[in-house]
Amino acid sequence: MNELRHAGLARSHRGNVGGYTLALPPKQIAVADVVEVIQGPISLAAARGSKSSASKYFCGDSAFESLWKSVDESMAQVCRETTLADLIKWERASEQTLVPDYVI
Repeated sequence: MNELRHAGLARSHRGNVGGYTLALPPKQIAVADVVEVIQGPISLAAARGSKSSASKYFCGDSAFESLWKSVDESMAQVCRETTLADLIKWERASEQTLVPDYVI
């Protein structure tokens, strides 16, 4: 939470009813904002440094590097376009479709 506070996404409140609140409305905070503050750039593939002579090259490596780069870019774009308000809306919609449990 400290990282989110320093990034201006959360506020801390002291006292016996203290805690954290969002610093901005949920519509103004993208999922990417939160993820990147906590873990860094959004990526499924581990960052590969420059190829050294010690690293082995396998047929298809370049093709898969291009694939994973494209997947990473697409995933990051979805996270940039999705806000916390969207997540709240989706969660509320899923709660309405739950089947009631009448077990006693």
